[in-house]
Amino acid sequence: MTPIVQLKHLVTPVIVLALGLASDRCLAGTDVAMANITGSITQPACKFNLGNSLDVKFTDVDVSKIATGQYSVPMDLNVTCGNEAASITLKLTGTPGYSPDVINTDVEGLGIKLTNMRLGTVWQANTSIKTTAANNNTILATLTALPGTQFTGGEFSASVSISANYD
Repeated sequence: MTPIVQLKHLVTPVIVLALGLASDRCLAGTDVAMANITGSITQPACKFNLGNSLDVKFTDVDVSKIATGQYSVPMDLNVTCGNEAASITLKLTGTPGYSPDVINTDVEGLGIKLTNMRLGTVWQANTSIKTTAANNNTILATLTALPGTQFTGGEFSASVSISANYD
């Protein structure tokens, strides 16, 4: 039984020596400080036409020719969102008119069809288009009429909201 006792006495000083060496490193004049690092990551806001309004004006509209679709005005959606190649979603919010593919106006039976020139598709109210800021995002606004509607002269208006968000 003597060898076991001797081994026990030998292990204890080794453990004490190891703990002493480890604690010596912290006591050798060094100090420990914690550094907190914080920040904020943001994406630049998207802007249309450098922040200018998107006004579409139809002038000299002949009431007898509205149904022909000849009254169209391009609406340039020059979108900048920081990185031109960034994927964005354009969302059109508005009130549908006499059909789902027409935006409502304040004149009964008069609507505005919005066509995405790049895609060649009608942009319906309350839908989105995936694109990039670098793409040609021009929209063609075309006056349309509910068949059989008789118009009189006067002012008309419509409004939609278009938003751009990063994907």
